[in-house]
Amino acid sequence: MGDGGDGALGRSMESLETMRKLTETTAETWTSYENSSQGFDAVEDLLSRLKDLVAQYMNSVNVSRGRNYVSGSFFSSAGDFLAAYQAR
Repeated sequence: MGDGGDGALGRSMESLETMRKLTETTAETWTSYENSSQGFDAVEDLLSRLKDLVAQYMNSVNVSRGRNYVSGSFFSSAGDFLAAYQAR
């Protein structure tokens, strides 16, 4: 059996370390890019507003009964939201 699997274990550990370094470097590079690009502020603002819209919609619909549900109302609200956001 030779090395009893020590060689394979060593290669596996090296591969895992390489993957760890790659993910760390990628995360650092992405963070740097986000910090240098002003477009991310607008995207974060849009996501925040969209989350608020979804939360508002979810609070107004009783899914178990569906009595307050109006077909297409979410997309209608989303369209109004996007139009208002683009108008700013």
